Amino acid sequence: CTSLQSPLLAGMSSPAAAEAATVQAVADASPDASPLADLGLPKWMEELFQPGVGPKVFMTLKGSLFGLILILMVMIYYIREPSIRIHLYVFFGMSIVLLVLVLWFIGELQSAQACRKDVKAD
Repeated sequence: CTSLQSPLLAGMSSPAAAEAATVQAVADASPDASPLADLGLPKWMEELFQPGVGPKVFMTLKGSLFGLILILMVMIYYIREPSIRIHLYVFFGMSIVLLVLVLWFIGELQSAQACRKDVKAD
């Protein structure tokens, strides 16, 4: 029977020693290290998973809404079944309203943040 131990734990004589080595390895890790660092994600995706809402989140949201609207427009063009088209028109209208509201909210948020920076600067 072959052993399926990791190279780090190879040579450990007991499961308790292996667990102690694992706990020590976790304790030695720096507290500032991101838990996502070892996943190999692209930098833009790592920024999305950081706490808080940054500009990349808003850019991704706007991009996905524009993509949804584009797909709905293509579906409305190609699908001829009336019972399906009515649903596509409703979804299209809802996505347009959602996009307008998101753009309005992002604009208001940016103006409030700019105003807050101006007040702090004075």
